[in-house]
Amino acid sequence: MIRKIWDWWDENAKPRERIGEVIEMKGMRSFLEAIGVAPQPQQIKEPRKDPFMFYTEEDMAGFKAKEAEEKKTGKYKF
Repeated sequence: MIRKIWDWWDENAKPRERIGEVIEMKGMRSFLEAIGVAPQPQQIKEPRKDPFMFYTEEDMAGFKAKEAEEKKTGKYKF
């Protein structure tokens, strides 16, 4: 995993730029996709300040499938 992080940082950072600055600039989604880690609620330091959320089509399909399964079984997964 360290190699993936290092490679992403090397490709996206300017000289002497810290990895946290690059993640803020490029976005957490881009970083997590590059290192192959699924997003988790525990990775968020604070909620977004704007009300808009941006999801990919795959995210929405997953949400709809999960919602349909929960309605079908009556069991909710968190």
